[in-house]
Formats: sequence, C-alpha cells, structure tokens
Amino acid sequence: MRRLGPVGHRPPSGISSPPAGGAEHPSQHLATYGGFAHADAYACYNDAYRTGRVKEMACMAHVRREFFALYESAKLPVAGEAVLRIKKAL
Repeated sequence: MRRLGPVGHRPPSGISSPPAGGAEHPSQHLATYGGFAHADAYACYNDAYRTGRVKEMACMAHVRREFFALYESAKLPVAGEAVLRIKKAL
C-alpha cells in the first residue's frame, strides 16, 4: 500500500488476514488510511473501498477472470479482446 497524505506519515506496510468476523478488522485498520490497497479481491475490504479514501488495486488475474466470465456469458467481442490483450501483456 502507499499512503497519500502529509509528508512524514509512515505508510502501512501490510495488513494481516482479518480474524473471523468479516470487514470489522480491515475497516478499523484502514479508518484513517488514504491511498491504494491490494487485498486479492477479498470482500472484507469492500467497506474500506466504499469510503472513497482507499482505492482497490486488483491484480491482472482477477481482472482477466472478470473479462473471461463476461465473454463466456455474453460473447462480447470486446471482452474477448481484453482477455487476449491481458494474456499478451503478461
């Protein structure tokens, strides 16, 4: 993660997996954070993303999976093209 805020504030270096109980731990941990977070599409972080202060950074495998599912279900050529472009980039 990278903190977007005043100079001199040390950015968090990571978050451990939350205990059973869902989004409470990530929401509390990120209560004052502003910046980017990668949580591997873990839904417990959705509340933090909804604040607008925390921006989700998805990995390309998850992005590709969504385009692939869209292509499989709707056969949209643009979704198929996205899958091919991601494959080429990786």
